[in-house]
Amino acid sequence: MRFKLIGFRGALAGKDHHPLINAAVLLPPTQAEQVMVWGLYGQPSPPLPHDASTSQAIRTFLARYNVDDITVVPWGGPPTGVLAYFTAALGLPPDNFQGTYVWSHVQKLLRRSARDTKRP
Repeated sequence: MRFKLIGFRGALAGKDHHPLINAAVLLPPTQAEQVMVWGLYGQPSPPLPHDASTSQAIRTFLARYNVDDITVVPWGGPPTGVLAYFTAALGLPPDNFQGTYVWSHVQKLLRRSARDTKRP
């Protein structure tokens, strides 16, 4: 099985090569990963605005990094907030596989969404 994971929390070299423990490295635009970090750790609080600009930033992120599948695994509770952001961005809810939430063929969804918004 070959795949890439986006998202990172770990040790990085900081000033004077001292480690920065649990540093978050977020790829631009950062909104998609900020939503996921908020879902995992409850930070930052309050979360990003749940609006069209956040949805557009999430779509831009997914297109830029060629994300084709999204899996949300509940960790300590239902991820309803994260699901709401990504559902708004993608225009449909995920499939629920025994409590794990999945969007497949994300690039296809993004292309469809772009076509639908261009229609008069």
